[in-house]
Parts: sequence; C-alpha cells; structure tokens
Amino acid sequence: GTGKMLRDKGRVEKQNQKQNQNPGGNPPDPFFFLIVFQAPHMAMIASFLTRLQQRADPLFSILDPQSGQVIACENHAFYRLILGWAKILEVSPDKVVMIFGRTTPRMMAAWFGAILAGRLPTFISYPNAKITPEAYGEKLANYQARFQSATFVGEEEDRATWPTVLTYVEVEETSLPDPTTMPGWRGGGEALFLQCSSGTTGLQKAVAIQEKMLIAQMAQYRKALNLDPQTDRICSWLPLYHDMGLVATFLLPLLTQTPVIYLDPFQWAAFPGLLLETMERFRGTLTWLPNFAFSFLCKNPQRYKLDHVRSFINCSEPVSLESFQRFMMTHGVRPEQLSVCYALAENVFAATQSEIGKPPVWLALESSHLRKNQVQSQGGPVAVATESPMMAGYRPVIGCGKPLEGVEIQIKGGEGADIGEIFHRGPCAIDGYYQSPPLAAEGWFPTGDLGFFYAGQLYLCGRKKDLIIQNGKNIYPQDLEGVIMTHEAIHPGRVAVVGEMDLQLDTQRTLALVEPKHGVVLTLDQKKKICGQLQSLLDLHFDVAVQVAMVPQGWLRKTSSGKIARETNRDRYLKALQDKVHVCGDSHVRIFWTRNTSHHNRFKAVHAYWVGLLWSGNWKKTIPFFSTLITHMQPRDPLVIQAGEPECRSIFPGSPDPSGRIRQAVAEYREFFMFLKNRRPGRLAYMTGIPTAPVDRDNGDRQWPVVGSVTARYHYQAEFYGAMRTLCDELMIHFLDVCTPLLGKDGVVPPQYLADGTHLDPSFLHVYWGALENCFGVISLESHDPPPEQSQWDGTFEHFTRLVQRKVRDHAPLTDNPPWDRMVSSSLLDSLAVVELVTMLNQVCGLAIEPRMISWKDFESIEAMYHRFVLNQGVA
Repeated sequence: GTGKMLRDKGRVEKQNQKQNQNPGGNPPDPFFFLIVFQAPHMAMIASFLTRLQQRADPLFSILDPQSGQVIACENHAFYRLILGWAKILEVSPDKVVMIFGRTTPRMMAAWFGAILAGRLPTFISYPNAKITPEAYGEKLANYQARFQSATFVGEEEDRATWPTVLTYVEVEETSLPDPTTMPGWRGGGEALFLQCSSGTTGLQKAVAIQEKMLIAQMAQYRKALNLDPQTDRICSWLPLYHDMGLVATFLLPLLTQTPVIYLDPFQWAAFPGLLLETMERFRGTLTWLPNFAFSFLCKNPQRYKLDHVRSFINCSEPVSLESFQRFMMTHGVRPEQLSVCYALAENVFAATQSEIGKPPVWLALESSHLRKNQVQSQGGPVAVATESPMMAGYRPVIGCGKPLEGVEIQIKGGEGADIGEIFHRGPCAIDGYYQSPPLAAEGWFPTGDLGFFYAGQLYLCGRKKDLIIQNGKNIYPQDLEGVIMTHEAIHPGRVAVVGEMDLQLDTQRTLALVEPKHGVVLTLDQKKKICGQLQSLLDLHFDVAVQVAMVPQGWLRKTSSGKIARETNRDRYLKALQDKVHVCGDSHVRIFWTRNTSHHNRFKAVHAYWVGLLWSGNWKKTIPFFSTLITHMQPRDPLVIQAGEPECRSIFPGSPDPSGRIRQAVAEYREFFMFLKNRRPGRLAYMTGIPTAPVDRDNGDRQWPVVGSVTARYHYQAEFYGAMRTLCDELMIHFLDVCTPLLGKDGVVPPQYLADGTHLDPSFLHVYWGALENCFGVISLESHDPPPEQSQWDGTFEHFTRLVQRKVRDHAPLTDNPPWDRMVSSSLLDSLAVVELVTMLNQVCGLAIEPRMISWKDFESIEAMYHRFVLNQGVA
C-alpha cells in the first residue's frame, strides 16, 4: 500500500500547488492524510510511518529540563524507536500496554509501536514526588486489575517504582522488523487505543477510541481551529496521559505535521512562565490550558511578546471569567486571543469550540434562579473584556462555543428546568466505556456534565455528581471555591467544596476543604479564625451554611488532568476524621492537654500520654503500658513515640564518650521500636523532642539537669537526631521533626519560645500539629469535652494527701513506689510538675500560692507542703 499512498500524496500536493497559484481560489488543504485514511487498505499507523520517512523537518521538539535547550527529535531516529518498540511489544501476551506518560521520544514512540504491534496502548501517569511509592504501587495494581494486563512500559528510572517495567532495548537497524508485516499495519481492529479517565485512585474508566473516531475528530477540530501546519506552531506542557495532552497536543500536531514544542509538566509547574517564554521565543500560535492554569500563569508577572499567538484555549473545566481577566491584565493578552473548548474523552476530545480570533462571550445569570436550574440573564451574551461590571446576586458563565461539525448536543433536565445533563452523539462519540455495558441510548451518551444552550452556544455549569443540593438549593462548588480563593490566606486552586449527606436532616451539608498559602505557617488559633471568616463570607454571598476545614499544604489530591478530585478528597477527609493519633512520650507531650496541669486531652483526635521518663535506657519499664494501649487502638490509628530532649540536655553532653553514648541510645531505641512493630504492625512514628536548653543555667531538675555548654548540647542533638532519622528510614518508621522548625537563625531555640526554660510555650502547638499532619494527613481540630471538675478539698490533711498523691501519680505513672518523703531529691518532681501541683492546690484547695513563694524544699514531702502552704498560709 505504500506506493498507492505516495501516489495519493503526490496527487494532493499537486492539487494544493495549483490552488496556491490561484489567489482567488479556496485555500490549500494540507490535511491530505485524511483522504489517505479513508482508503480501506491504509491504516493510520501505516500512513503516519510512511510520511514520517518522507519528512525532512523534525515533527516535534522537547525543551530539555537540564540544559534549557530545545532539542528536535530527528524523524528517522523516531521511526526506528517505533519499530524497535513494535518488535518488543509484539511478543507481549497482553492486549493492553500501559505506558508511563513521560514527555520523552521513547514513550511517544512506544505508543505508536504498540499500535503497530497490534496492541492497545494507553498512557498512564508516571511516578513523581507528590505520590508515595506505596500509593503509586496500589494505583498500578488497580490498572492491572482493570485491564487484565501486566505490561507496563517506562524509562529506566521507573524500575525503582515498578521493577518489571519494560524499557527500550537498542535494536540494530538491520534487525528492525518490516512494518508492513506487523499486525497493526493494516488496522481493522475494533479499537485503536485507550484513554483513561481522569482520577487519582481506584479502577479508572477507560475509553476505547476507534480509528474512524480519531479521523473524524481530526477533521472536525482542525476545521474549527482553522489549523495550518505551514504557519501554526503548538506549545504544550500538558501530560500525555490526559485527553487534552494526548489528542490536542500529541496526535493533532503529529498527524497533521504541525510543529510542536513540548515542556516537561513538572518543570512547567515549577516555572509557570516557561510556557509563555517558549511561545515568545519560538513564535508559538496555539496552546491548550485547563482553567486553573490561567491563574497559575499569573504567578509570573513578567510580560512577554505574545501578539503572534492565535489562541490560548481554555479547556477541561468550567471557565472562570476572573481567571481570564487576570490573565489578560497580567500578560497583556487581547480578548480575541482567548477561546473556550468543551472537550471530553468520551468524544475523543473536542465537542465544541468558540470561534478562534473572536473574544469568548459570557452571560450574567441571576443566582437565585440558577440555584433552581433556571437561566435568568442580565441582558444577552457579552464579549469577554479585561473589565466587566457585575451586579450583586449574579454569576458569570462563559460560553464554550458551538458544537463541531457533526456533533449533536442535547440538554436533559427536570420539568421547568433550563439547566440539565449534557448528552452528545456524533461520529466521535462512544457508546460505553471499555469492557463495560453500553450507556448510550440511540447514540446519545450521558456526559455527567450540567449545562444549557443560549443563542446557539453551550454553557457549562459543572459536574452533575459535584452538584450539592442543600435545603432545596442548588450549590455549584466552583462558585463557592471562587469566593474562597479571594481570601489572602488561601492558596489559589487548592480548594475543594463538596457535599455530604446529613442523614438526620435528610439533606446535604456543604463542606469546604481549603489549603493555606504554601510557605505560610499559621497557629491553630489563626486557622480557626480564617475558617470562621470564610464561613461568614460564604453565608453573605450564598446564604448557605458551609463548614470550612483547613487541611495541610499539599494535601488535596488532583486528578491526572490537574483538577481537584472533589469526591476523593471528601472521602479521604471523612475517613481521616475517624482516626485518632496516640502520642506517647515524656513531659513534652503535655502541650496537647487543655492545660499543662489538667491531664485532659485538648482535642478528640490526639490522645497524649505522659508515660514518665520515656527514654532509650528506660523503655522496658513501659512495656505494660504499651501492651494495654495497643489493645485499645484502632488498626488505622497512628502511634507516635516522642522522646530525645532530656537525653540531649543531660546524658549525651555529660558522657565521657558522647558519640558512643548516642550509638548506644540509638541501639536501645531500635530494640524498642522492634518491640512495638512486632506487637502492632500499623502506622508507627518517632517524634523528636524540641530543641534542648538554649542557656546554661540550673533548671532545678535533679535527674535531668542542664549539662555542658550550649554548643556541645546542640552538636550532640544534631548528631543524635540524624542517627535517629537513619534508624527510622531503615525500619520504615515515620520520622517527625519538631526540633528544626523551632531553631532560630543562630541554630538555637529562642528562649522566649519556652514556657519554663525546658518546655515549649503552648502557643507553639502548631509546630507539633504541623509535623503530625505532614505525616498522617488531616487531623481534626474538634475540641475535647471539658475536663471533669476535680473534687473540692474537705479541709483535712488526709484528703490533702490523696489529692497531692493523685496529681504526682499522673506525673509519674510508671513509678511503682513513689518516695513521698523525698519527692524533689529523688527527681520524682521536676520544675513543671511543681508548677502543676501549685496550680491544682490553688484551684482545688483554694490556696493562693504565688511563684515568688515557691522553694524546692517545700515540695520534698507532703507534710512540708501542708505545713508551708496550709498551716502557715505561705509564710516563710
């Protein structure tokens, strides 16, 4: 078939040349491949490979993340890669080939090679720093189950995540297969390739795309774009595993021979201006962006020369007028350089496209009618401009353009409703998902999106599954998210508004999950204040009650297309609320109590246990305590061991061989951790102590005095925690560092951070909280019920003795026979315990002990305390 194709190609080229010589005639049509595709004997892969051999100029280029240079992929080398992959994959026993969608020539060639080998390729997201190896391994296992395939293709670096991944093996040119003998050369299969739906975990849906569907999409969309391979140049950062990246910026340019330059998605995320810089430098004319990317690009306020750009195409989610306006003002882009596309994998890609070269239009819809699924507009469609007046109570909705040629769209809503679910049919529409029952009736496929038609254009309102109905009101999450992101403390694009069924009220309640701006450290009180401000703001704008919860920075998950995964994040959040973190340690854990002296947990989600002198040489005395605790913990509940500061304060700097003593301590902790792992194989973590004593002075603690110089203590502290981190890595235990965040510029904790010279001031609880959330995710800030009132003193010495002994036993629960007549000299009481005792005596016994009245000798025995503070009423 090669000779026939070349003859067809020559005929079309001659026809184009004649049209070029006739200025008054129709413009030349460079898309000769569409005519060739329609020949029954010529498959897409055969046409593509033949033209690839014929083309002199490189089909695509890639911006190298290391050198910053744009490297062109030589066509013959790419052709060889495709044939090499076809040879490798032809012997695969699996029909589906899952390719790690890195933007590299090898992975792109693997996609075409799989088709040539008669397999079904699908790009999947690849490992990255934002997902743990465990979570990614679970995701790949889900792919295996979904496709009944174990064939993964990747780069050599992917072996660390998935050891059995297939990587490219160089093949001598003389050993490359004859493509015309390969199973995919003539096509004819029911499906050409698979597209995975956007998502983060679980069994993702897949769309099987037939060759005729792809041909129809290329013909429809290139016409809507007025694409000209001779003058257009596409620039893209989009990942190949999303339909926008796969179809609009991979297949469209390669099959139409339109020049394209690729950027690494993660490099773009780190340096957003790189896309605009590339478009300026290489005269890019077209690029596709999800809505969030327009706001993201405004992070780089640098102006670029972009007058030559034909269109920035907003795609894949409801468009924000504010994002468009901010983008135009930041980068000097004209309204006519913007356009909107409604696209979905279930239609290969584009279903509608606003007219290129003209500003998109928007409607101002009355909010109260919108909540009833009715369209009440303030006037007709208005062209997008840098500034647009908006009346209170109205919401802007941007049009997505008219359906492409051959695409039919229908809105199915309830009685009296203007807004309903979008259904579509046409030559690109699927009937159902891969290996699933058909969903389309008479060719109409339900998209799951909500929208309406107005003056011939489609307007998108959101996802049907995301719509929240609270007390009869329709709430569109993106509306609330837009208002939330106007708050200066909230990170743009890191908000998820979700609905949760309230079974008692038989309606949904609205929950907003928000991330603070990255790099900003907030106290717990500040977080609560911001959440309260947002609740008031949402009530003012929407007259609806919304629960706002602040989640850790980077906690919200996105889909593979970069959209916030609302349902996934809702389920993760509600699941996290069921967890309880158990923190066991020395006196430093009392920061989680309602008061340092209350022995009552401040939060329902964090149970803090002061187990006395928990340190490396004393852990065996805690075995009965931990054995009992473990039996009461839920399987998912994390167990955190907090220890280390007393050793850095007293033991290491006072040892004749500090480094040797540190090694001994680490060995003892190893034994301790192995005991815990054997008893409970769940989530286990080690939390450092806070920075040790920053000044050289007597802290009044006889057993744990301040020893050595500040320099020595901090040197051994760094050595010890470094060794503990290595131990935790080895044992696969989480390492929580609360020491480093508290160090000042001089490497020492500022004394004002401490409440008594040793313990952290409670206002810094957020440092502990941040360490826990960074490790375990969301932890509820819901307050615990107030502690029960202590019984009042009856005025007798016997009752006084019982009250004191109870409080001391709270302080040292592991001491079998406390020395009641030498509590200070035996180190049963330290400075903090004395403060607790004084607070209790003042509250329960009605005393008035002041700090200036306290002397260590008065707390040596219960009799001494009674004599000094009761009989003598505090008089020395």
